[in-house]
Amino acid sequence: MPNYSSPADGQQKSPVMIPSISYERMAEKWDLINDLLGGTKAMQASGEKWLPSEPAESQLAYDARLSRSVLYNGLRDT
Repeated sequence: MPNYSSPADGQQKSPVMIPSISYERMAEKWDLINDLLGGTKAMQASGEKWLPSEPAESQLAYDARLSRSVLYNGLRDT
């Protein structure tokens, strides 16, 4: 019988609790979709994940640019 225990918590996990490789690959893309559906607030909350800072841009300048950035929620409309 296979051992499905997790080294982190030591509890047995059933095979249905272990994400497949396909699921893991798709899950990476869901972050983008969820943030796009979340609109401007979600994009701003993600910070440098979707709006990287420019080279030599100060934190103050980045924060100002981030706060005035707007994401048109076209994904939800389509």
